Amino acid sequence: MAAIVVIGVGHAGVARSDGPGADAGAAAPSLAGGPSGAGCPEGMVDVEGDYCPDLPEQKCIRWVSTPGLRCAEFAKSEGCAAPTLRKHFCMDRFEYPNIAGENPLVMKNWYEARTLCTSSGKRLCNESEWTLACEGPERLAYPYGLVRDATACNIDKAPINPHEADLRRVDKRDAEAKRLWQGEPSGSRARCISGYGVQDLTGNVDDVGSQREGQAPQ
Repeated sequence: MAAIVVIGVGHAGVARSDGPGADAGAAAPSLAGGPSGAGCPEGMVDVEGDYCPDLPEQKCIRWVSTPGLRCAEFAKSEGCAAPTLRKHFCMDRFEYPNIAGENPLVMKNWYEARTLCTSSGKRLCNESEWTLACEGPERLAYPYGLVRDATACNIDKAPINPHEADLRRVDKRDAEAKRLWQGEPSGSRARCISGYGVQDLTGNVDDVGSQREGQAPQ
């Protein structure tokens, strides 16, 4: 039986009507301008840039041994080994429900997360969109730069072993999820922001599946 993992819903996105890069067939709401600017709906950030589908391995130039073996500093990216893909989309500024000061939502699987996003006229971001928004125009190893900083984002906390049997029981799963919780309200760390203005893309309760090969684990 597969292990149960506590996951967050992450950031939702919508396709821009004036640019490529979104999933084919993805529905987009009317893009009325808002505080986010550039024609994105309120609370969303405009992301436009060149995604590299084949980024050479980012070289670690300094390691740290605790907690675990992690890269403390990466060398600057050496460019793209394949033609870049132009992307243009809107992305939630914070993790779902995209509200500063509220805890991100957890304990939802991919299908439930997709339904939540669809109910708001949005969709889950695909891997290339997430990666572009996180790396920023300079293709950084971390949203905030090349040097790993546990004070910038909510990372490097010691893991808590889950009681999987409790997570499977309706009468115990909420208490177990609370015991495992090490997240923070959205926007708690002002420096955990990418070059495009999206916050909390690394650490906290994000989905780490889209991380670039060669980057340190979260």
